[in-house]
Amino acid sequence: MRQTPAHSLAPNYDWAVFLPVGTDRPLARPTLVNHVLIGLNVAVYLGEVFVARLAPDLLDTLRSQLVLDPGHSPAWTYLTYAFLHSHGHILHLLGNMLFLWVFGPNVEDRFGRIGYTAFYLVGAVVAGLIHALFDGNPVIGASGAIAGVTGAFLILFPRTRVHMLTIIGPFSIAATWFIGFAIARDIFFQSTGGGSVAYAAHIGGYVWGAGLSLVLLWTHLLDREIYDLFSIMRQASRRRQIREAARHGVEARALRPATQPARGDPPANEPLMRLRAEVTGLIAQGHLDEAADRYEHLLTEGAAHPSLTLLNRRHQLDLSNHLLRIGRHAAAAAAYQKFLDAYPTDHESASIRLMLGLVKARYLDDPDGARELITSAMDAITDERHKALGRTLLAELDHARTA
Repeated sequence: MRQTPAHSLAPNYDWAVFLPVGTDRPLARPTLVNHVLIGLNVAVYLGEVFVARLAPDLLDTLRSQLVLDPGHSPAWTYLTYAFLHSHGHILHLLGNMLFLWVFGPNVEDRFGRIGYTAFYLVGAVVAGLIHALFDGNPVIGASGAIAGVTGAFLILFPRTRVHMLTIIGPFSIAATWFIGFAIARDIFFQSTGGGSVAYAAHIGGYVWGAGLSLVLLWTHLLDREIYDLFSIMRQASRRRQIREAARHGVEARALRPATQPARGDPPANEPLMRLRAEVTGLIAQGHLDEAADRYEHLLTEGAAHPSLTLLNRRHQLDLSNHLLRIGRHAAAAAAYQKFLDAYPTDHESASIRLMLGLVKARYLDDPDGARELITSAMDAITDERHKALGRTLLAELDHARTA
């Protein structure tokens, strides 16, 4: 039996050049399972180092029972291989654990602790099966399972921004591009032979994570969020409808006599109205970063005319959430407050109060305002993840008060 693996599940990206350090999506609950998985991988590696120094022959025997060697090893190795890493090559371990640290917490947050545990372990098995289907070489490493995590992240949080350290300094990029590049890279290297890295297992992991997430969202077994793939597709459809309606509106106005004024176009505050229309158009086209820039300008210019800085319900909510996601906390707070003022009985008002409380608690140093908002929201919130976030925020406020 071959005891030394020819292939390893190495990190999915060239992390020496592009080093991900976090994302901009806040968590609704503390991370637990992901930390345990990282701890297990590290503990197994350190155990190997310890045994290698005391009893090298014993290490060879143990690894022969844990490495996945398709057609030659026991069935349990389709799981155990994912907790082994290249002995003496700590970068193999660190690279994998880095990506699990960055992408795992958000997926655990959405799937729940039990669901995430099952998802990760099954993902390791699926990646191992795909490797065995396309490659008969022995294999070790966690990144087949981690590819499942990143595949799920791509579907659940495609517009979340990944913060990186690069050779030219800090940088931020949408998860769609970051993970999409990794998938394209693995497909390319698999098609050219793969070398010593089990790219087929990576691809199997991506398919597992992305495919399961799509099914869960489609069947509503997993609650949809504004920035998951299904919601983005729905927003794209809505933008097409808005553009079509706007095009017909322009055609209708062109047919009016030159002396006939357009109904509903009051001359007062016309610059503000044009600016608000510009913001709305950018949102409808999906250019949320540009819309955020123009909206902050609208807030400043329209301070004396607050009614002209309010968008329609959907656009106001979409832009408020985007402002939070890109770290423009003061503007996000103003936008959330406008939503609550305009739609106090909206079915999402409790969740909006919670998000406004989060902004005030963590970013704007307004603990009293945050506590009032979060407390008022807790009784009306039914989503367990939002309740968990509310409890976490209240605990943070209590700790800050006593510190």
